[in-house]
Amino acid sequence: MKLWKHSEGSKGLNDAEDAKDTEDTEDTNEPKIQRKQRNSKKFPFLLFAFALALFLLSGCRTTQKAFKGMELYSWQDEIGVWQFSILPGTNRNKTVSEVKESPLTTREVKAKFCRMAKGEQVFWMPQAQDSATGEAHTFPLPPGKIIAGIEALAADCEVEITNPLR
Repeated sequence: MKLWKHSEGSKGLNDAEDAKDTEDTEDTNEPKIQRKQRNSKKFPFLLFAFALALFLLSGCRTTQKAFKGMELYSWQDEIGVWQFSILPGTNRNKTVSEVKESPLTTREVKAKFCRMAKGEQVFWMPQAQDSATGEAHTFPLPPGKIIAGIEALAADCEVEITNPLR
């Protein structure tokens, strides 16, 4: 009975020996050739499963918090629908055009919250700078029910939201 022995520099049995070697080993009653065929069928599946898990985990959530937290803005569009914007925190005031550049729905706000690091600080900002006049432009808060909903979304995603007007 010939067993496969792994030694440094050895790459295993050659094809001729593999073809002849169908004897049982000490560990199992399954011949080596069948075991190799079964294991070679598992490898692509395991590789696919690993790649899929890596892909799904990579886009889910960042692990590092934003240096100055994140800023949340809210306003109503021309037909009265509440819009939101989430921007990185900085030392400067944002302009109204920056804030309104990429409006988000409530569903999109939740998706952004859930991609943030756990414990991320989100500050609900009451104003931005009007770039035309240089004066502060006030962003109103939505009704209490909507605020509570946004705060619940933040809690679901383990994000801390601070509302200075509440």
